[in-house]
Amino acid sequence: RQLQALSAEYPHVFEKLGYLLVEPHAGWARVQRRNLLPEFAGVVGWIRAGGPQLPLRGVCGVLLSNELFDAQPFHVLEGHAAGLREVFVTVGPDGALAEVTGPLSDEGLGRGLDAEGVRLQGAQRGEVSPEAGAMAGEMARALKEGAVVAIDYGDEARALYDVRRRPEGTMRCFFRHRLNTEPLARLGAQDITAHVDFTALARAFEGGGLTVRRVEHQRDFLLRHGLGEVIAKLDGDQPRLARDVFVRHRRALEALQDPRGLGGNLVITAIR
Repeated sequence: RQLQALSAEYPHVFEKLGYLLVEPHAGWARVQRRNLLPEFAGVVGWIRAGGPQLPLRGVCGVLLSNELFDAQPFHVLEGHAAGLREVFVTVGPDGALAEVTGPLSDEGLGRGLDAEGVRLQGAQRGEVSPEAGAMAGEMARALKEGAVVAIDYGDEARALYDVRRRPEGTMRCFFRHRLNTEPLARLGAQDITAHVDFTALARAFEGGGLTVRRVEHQRDFLLRHGLGEVIAKLDGDQPRLARDVFVRHRRALEALQDPRGLGGNLVITAIR
């Protein structure tokens, strides 16, 4: 849809465009190629990457990610009177998996929270993802000139680790599109994720030499970049559209700006 919009609305941009998908999974790359419209075959390319390493350098353009950072591995920390503890997984006497706390696997996990002025209270949990910061650093190093635009679930540190709002952290699981809080169940068959620390993300981008211009909600980002005009155009085209087509597109646009859903995601923009 991005390519269709560019070719229709901004042909002078489209004719100079190169669209590169960084995809770590060969299976998904095959699906993407199969679904690509033939007229865009000469514009789109693929590059395979694993982990936080990004095999790109000298990019002049825009690095765009959507729900990339909340998919990175993370550590679960817990506040205690004697200091931070990390939550690990062990095998209990009955052979079942169980949680156990122990000393931090890496002292840097605590230093990151200290730098943000965050202190987890007794029994409060929070997640830390050095891998997300490493990925942000790789994106910064890949960019020679242009911008990074990253969209994700998350919050800035003081809100993310607010014990009144999130005493149990933000780790959550999805199995067949249903939310649950059972990370030790259905191993390998469900997604496990946590909210992104946008304060840490901004620090990682800046550490890579970028300048963070904004951290804002997706709703505000889209409205600032013309979502209102897109909605107005769709409403104006309503008489010429089939009702189901109009309703489907109208609902999709509304979902993008719903503050209780996708519109509440954060968008960070950093430039070089």
